[in-house]
Amino acid sequence: MKNLATITLVALLPFGFNLSAEIECSTTGAETSPNITKQESPQYPTTALMIGEQGTVNVELLVSPDGKVLAVGTMDKATHPDLAKAALAAVKKWEFESREGVTDQPYMVKVPVNFTIADEDRVLATQVAAK
Repeated sequence: MKNLATITLVALLPFGFNLSAEIECSTTGAETSPNITKQESPQYPTTALMIGEQGTVNVELLVSPDGKVLAVGTMDKATHPDLAKAALAAVKKWEFESREGVTDQPYMVKVPVNFTIADEDRVLATQVAAK
């Protein structure tokens, strides 16, 4: 059974401005979408921001019944490697509501993390990079 839940993720950008992105969680091996109890936002990589790199990193998390992330990975080859590193570094620190007593098996959570730069932020990044 595949379950979906949409949450808002705010990525931390260098220079003090924020990035909002919609992400969608889907689960495999769980009856309902997992509740995130601890969530860290990814840091938008400076190198990717400076060159205007945007994209979606499709992250897969293996989550234990007690809600801890056991492993993270991505199969995206076309995504800028710095975006992938930032997404993986953030989601591996996430924690989910315990499913102990419901399941004794780890389950997969799939999270597309979208990195986008608003036009006004792209202009600011270009000005900062030129200094």
